[in-house]
Amino acid sequence: MNSLETVALLFEDLETGELAGWVAQRWIQPEPDADGDGWSFRDIDIARTRLIYDLRHEMETPEATMPIVLSLLDQIYELRRLVDGFGAVLAEQPTAIRDAIQAGLERAAH
Repeated sequence: MNSLETVALLFEDLETGELAGWVAQRWIQPEPDADGDGWSFRDIDIARTRLIYDLRHEMETPEATMPIVLSLLDQIYELRRLVDGFGAVLAEQPTAIRDAIQAGLERAAH
């Protein structure tokens, strides 16, 4: 697990205060550390920090726009997770059922 300071050091010009602000705004949701006076960043939190860093520092996304952008990205990731789950369940079905679903999808697409 990584602390706020450790994570901030992973990025060239990310100040600890800016990262703390992202946590305060709940853009990133690390676990409280063992002492309860700081944060413990998991790999997923660091990945999300990288995403937010790129949006803010590299793409210069305005701060006011960030909640909308992050919400849309979260919806896309959730949709992908659901589609992957549907695909896994579908793969377990007999061929006849998979074929019927495929035919139905093709009809719906036209």
